[in-house]
Amino acid sequence: VGESPAAKRKPRNSSGVAAKIAERLPAPPTSPSADRQAKPCCLKLCRKQSKQIDPENDDRVEVRASLPPSGLAGVEKSLVRWSTGGDALFHEICWQHVLGKAKQRVTTKSVKEGGPARVEKLLIRDAAKTCEKHDSVLKVQEHAKHIAALLRNAKHCIAFTGAGISTAAGIGDYRGRSGKWTDEDRAKASAAIGAAVQTSVNAVNDSQDSDDDDEEEGGVAYEELRPTYTHEALALLIRKGLLHHVISQNGDGLHGLSGVEQSNMSELHGNVFVESCEKCARRYSRPYYTLNDEAGQYFEEMGDQGQS
Repeated sequence: VGESPAAKRKPRNSSGVAAKIAERLPAPPTSPSADRQAKPCCLKLCRKQSKQIDPENDDRVEVRASLPPSGLAGVEKSLVRWSTGGDALFHEICWQHVLGKAKQRVTTKSVKEGGPARVEKLLIRDAAKTCEKHDSVLKVQEHAKHIAALLRNAKHCIAFTGAGISTAAGIGDYRGRSGKWTDEDRAKASAAIGAAVQTSVNAVNDSQDSDDDDEEEGGVAYEELRPTYTHEALALLIRKGLLHHVISQNGDGLHGLSGVEQSNMSELHGNVFVESCEKCARRYSRPYYTLNDEAGQYFEEMGDQGQS
């Protein structure tokens, strides 16, 4: 069979050959339970006695603030230990404390008492737009039991999936901490925060982003994508008869690759590996990203230049 893209796109449960091919593919995403080491909370005056975030027992929040062009230089960090990239990790209760402080009026006294200075207040407000909340492992287990009971008792259960289900596979989302739209907003916020610390915005030009649109989102080629644990779980629920249909806004083809039959899913935005005949409506599955084919290039050149 070899290492052709067609073989790589074959569903795992289709044959024994697919299983052998899967052994040579990039490793599947890391199990959610793999990263359970305690990490320090970024609130300087952490509200927890241990000062450490234990994923097993603590709900946590991850955020990313837009830094000015000069980075953290000139930013008075009285409340939060920001990383050099603007990231921060908090206990849930500590993040709520940070948000509460950010709503207070900035005075010399409030800063001395551990409140944010004016620029850090802007960082917090910006970071709140990227807030990602993570339940503790114990809470996830409790929720899982509840959901399992709902599935067993449901008469006709369906799943509706979006961009978040594929981020673990390497596809970028839109509104996550590193989302496409988030990064666009960060560029604007960075300039505003830079002005607040009286940094010359013209002194630093962010030339590194000029070629971003030409790269694969998340740095993974579509042909090399593999289903995540969530994709596999949904496929298993269908095989067990607990889930009847998957409705997806994603066009990455990962539901099909996990073993979900076409009759059991509706891909609202199409599939980048499928082409359909406009005359007979027959579907053709391709081993490559169809939007990069010669026909697409032809129409793009005709639209832009009037010739190809």
